Amino acid sequence: MWDPTSQFQKLVLPNGLSIYSAQMVGREIETVKFIIHSGSLRDPKNALGTAHFLEHMLSENIDEGMLYDLFDKDGGSFNLGGTDRMSTEFSFTSTSESFEMFF
Repeated sequence: MWDPTSQFQKLVLPNGLSIYSAQMVGREIETVKFIIHSGSLRDPKNALGTAHFLEHMLSENIDEGMLYDLFDKDGGSFNLGGTDRMSTEFSFTSTSESFEMFF
């Protein structure tokens, strides 16, 4: 649910990557999302499926069992990738109490 009282910040890294953050004070859960604005609509015509392939390559060597153990204890969750027509997204959610430990 959108919270219009959020305070957004934007940081642009030297490589041009934009990082946006919003702080929502007083929430019981917190989420980090990595959104890459490149989905199947931006795949080159001669390389369809590139965005989805890269989604899998980014999460290929992550130990999902370790993440399940870590996040289940906290009641949190994670999504190691999803690609649609417009973007690719990775997300991690935990309680506010454990958030700093994870990130």
